Parts: sequence; C-alpha cells; structure tokens
Amino acid sequence: MAGPVAPYTVWKKLRNYNNYLLKFHKIFQSTYFEELIVQSFSSLLHLPYYDRDNEDLSIPHRVTWNGSRKSQTKAPGGPDGIARPHDFFIVIEATLKKGTIQWAQEFAPSLRHAEDLNKVLNVDPKNIFTVLVTQEIHRDTYLSVKNSNNTHQYKVILLEIEALSKVIETSYLAFTLRQIEIRELFINLLDRLSDSRNLANFSKDSQTYVAEWQKKVLKIEKETILALKSYETMVKIRRDHVGIGEILQRLGKNTFVRWYLARINEEIEHDTIRRSLLQESLACSNGRTHTGEYIISPVPFFDFKSRCERRRKTVEKANIT
Repeated sequence: MAGPVAPYTVWKKLRNYNNYLLKFHKIFQSTYFEELIVQSFSSLLHLPYYDRDNEDLSIPHRVTWNGSRKSQTKAPGGPDGIARPHDFFIVIEATLKKGTIQWAQEFAPSLRHAEDLNKVLNVDPKNIFTVLVTQEIHRDTYLSVKNSNNTHQYKVILLEIEALSKVIETSYLAFTLRQIEIRELFINLLDRLSDSRNLANFSKDSQTYVAEWQKKVLKIEKETILALKSYETMVKIRRDHVGIGEILQRLGKNTFVRWYLARINEEIEHDTIRRSLLQESLACSNGRTHTGEYIISPVPFFDFKSRCERRRKTVEKANIT
C-alpha cells in the first residue's frame, strides 16, 4: 500500500514553489503544480497518496491525484484530486491562473466537480468540501465564491499558497494531528469568507485565522510531541537513568523542538518534560538526586509496542461492538 507524502518534503516545495516548478518545462508546470497541491493533502491528512495510474480502490481513506506522472498529464476533465478522510470528502482544485481567467476557468468547474462526485457518493453535501488553491485569489473569484456559498449547497474554500504552507507546516510539527482539526479549519475558513467585507479583508483575516488555528493545534499536541522528543533524547543518551535537566538541555538545542515552541511562543520547564513522559507512558520515575532533580528511565520499546497494541485492540473492539 502507498503511504502519505512526507509533510516536511511538501512544505519545503510549497515555500519555494516557483523554484520547484522551474525544474520542469513550462508546458508541464501547471501539471506538477496540481500534483504538489494534491500531495499536500496527503501530507495534511496523513493518508496514502496515489495518482490515476496506481490508485488502489480497495483503500477507503486515501488521496488521489487524477493526473499522471508517467504521461505528465493533468486531470482529464474532473477535479485535480480527491481526498477521502473519515466522514468527509475533499475536492481538490489547484490553479496557477491569475486575473479574470482564474474565475472564468476555475469557479464553475469546481462546483460541477463536487456535484459530480456526489452522484457517486450520495452523501450529505455538507460533508463535501471543495478547496481551490491559488497563488493569489482574484477579486472575481472571491465575489463569485462568496455569493455562491451563501446559496449553494456545495461550498468552495479559497486557500492561497501561503496559507496552505502554514497548514502543512502544522501537519509536520503536530504529527499526531487529528483529521477533525482539518474539518474545523475548513468550516471556519468558510465562515471567514462569508463574513468578509472584501477580498483584502478576507485575505488578511484568513491568514490570521490559519495562524491562530496552528497555534491552537500545536498547543493541544504539545505534551505528546514533547514526550516523544524527550523519549528520543533519552534513547540517544544510551543510559538507563537520565536527569530531567539533561533532557531539557538537549531539547533546547533540538531544531524541531525550538521550531515547535517558537510557533506557540512558549518555553518548556523541567516539570513539563517529566509530566509528559509519564502521561504518555514513555518513562518511569526513579526518584530524585540529592539536589532534588528527578531521575527518569525510558521504557523498553517492546513494552511500549505491546501496550499500544492492547490499546488499539480495545478501541477497535469498542467500534465493532
């Protein structure tokens, strides 16, 4: 089975998408832009990624680009991509077009693709989100989508590359991100569009909201991420017992941890590390030194793996019964 596209890889390409596209001949750049955007949703949702040449229809939750790497062709007539997370669907549309041609060639097809998809799915339209990703939203596109969303049962989310890049950054940093957080993001972006006064107001407000969403998500995941990074640090130290102070010192030099904390504008303390490790059952407390510093030991991997499997089976059983 295919796997998700690595969020960090996609994030780096998105941040410098113009340079990335320069690797390809001009006539293929829009094709590979589509591919990159669809890959972004695989990274965001942590779902396996396919294109039309290798799609596995037996995998219920997946992301598919309807283009082809082999033939270097775009999606033929339908949406650029479709994501199938749990309990909702995403019609993915990506365009490099600017000016009025963006509205003329992208708006109506986006709605039609959502309608066509639901002829197959037969689900509540509120569970289908169409996301139109652009370099820069044109005024005509903004006005048409805003008016349509107020009356049409299929909603279009407008997302510029800069905002999508921050969303993918969130997926990389909070690698235990839940899919329900993505749905919340989409719903609130729709609300921002509905409440906006004009394009400039929407563009600014949506970027502000995405930054707020990122901070909220990262704070929710903070203790889990810190526990995992602290555990990783203990294992690399290769001792049976490690002081919390040594873990804290090493985490302070860790690029990932510093990046994470900068996004939520927080620092970590001794007790945060100890609490997160014990809460996630990744360590055992072994008392204190004569100076009062806590000493802690990493749990063996086989023990952690066994406990995770028992938890998984319990959750699985609850969903079956």
